[in-house]
Amino acid sequence: MKKFKTLCMLLAIAIFMSVPTVYAHEVTLDSNGIIKMPTTDGYVTGENKIEIDASYGSNYKLRYQYVEIENDTYVAYTAILNEQINYQNENKPEDSAGPEEKQAYSQKMAEYENSKQKLLPGYTANWLDSEGNTVPLDTSSIDEEKHFVLWIEVTKAGSGPIYQNKVIIFQPCDDDVTSPSTGDNTIIIGIAIVAVAGIMLVSYKKMHA
Repeated sequence: MKKFKTLCMLLAIAIFMSVPTVYAHEVTLDSNGIIKMPTTDGYVTGENKIEIDASYGSNYKLRYQYVEIENDTYVAYTAILNEQINYQNENKPEDSAGPEEKQAYSQKMAEYENSKQKLLPGYTANWLDSEGNTVPLDTSSIDEEKHFVLWIEVTKAGSGPIYQNKVIIFQPCDDDVTSPSTGDNTIIIGIAIVAVAGIMLVSYKKMHA
């Protein structure tokens, strides 16, 4: 039987900033919420669409690319991310908190974002034109877990480009249609058991009629 490669997991980690910041890759990310990254999986398969805020208009061009992240870089990125999550869980101010507390928290979160962005590779010249705001990735040659930065570029006449990025983990796996030990016999044996059970039930009813 043929093996089919399926998408087992897409773990998407959003990267959004509240203030414009230039990172090591020298790209200023969208801070006005123009580029909206969906929070659910489905980027690689092209099921998700990148949303562009209505205030930007409809006459724009969207391009994208996936830039691979080296394993050592991703490990370092994850360490900072976990530290950020722990800080957020323990220190996120209540709505009633004072402005100084909220400012300190926002500044610390921005520092975490800056540290993460410094690790990520920037975009290259290999942009792909998006069709219908989808961003599919060719996974035909990927047979192990890979980490990528999904870069988005949006442009329109009369204004400069806007950028946003998101860290994506792609983990493929092979699903065997048949088990090596049982194969098609699993179905055959199952049918046989059901058939025998039916015959036994009919015989039992006739004996006790």
